[in-house]
Amino acid sequence: MSSLRLLPLLLLAAHAASAENLVRNGDFASGVEHWQLRVAGGHQATFVVNEGEASVLVVEGGASRRTINLEQVLAVPLRQGVTYIVSFDLRADTPRAIDAAVRDRSGNILGAAYRLTADPQR
Repeated sequence: MSSLRLLPLLLLAAHAASAENLVRNGDFASGVEHWQLRVAGGHQATFVVNEGEASVLVVEGGASRRTINLEQVLAVPLRQGVTYIVSFDLRADTPRAIDAAVRDRSGNILGAAYRLTADPQR
């Protein structure tokens, strides 16, 4: 079983003088509240939070980039023409690639999706 770990997650409006984090429970202080782990295609994973660090424990994952997803519906909608900054720390027990993206409710990517490498050193 391998795991992928996330530390506090932020989504900030880049130009706001008093930027506020739009991600609810981005520091995982309330455990898994406001977060959903979606696992498709008969694959297996669990989502746990321990000491402010979220872990997705992958028991059996597939090759598809959409097989295992950690998701949150934002409390407020994003506004067109505003630049947002997404920030988080990431590491994995074994090197692996993940995709990070902000999507609308229809699943369309807003802006760009990024392929990130997670490894034990991060």
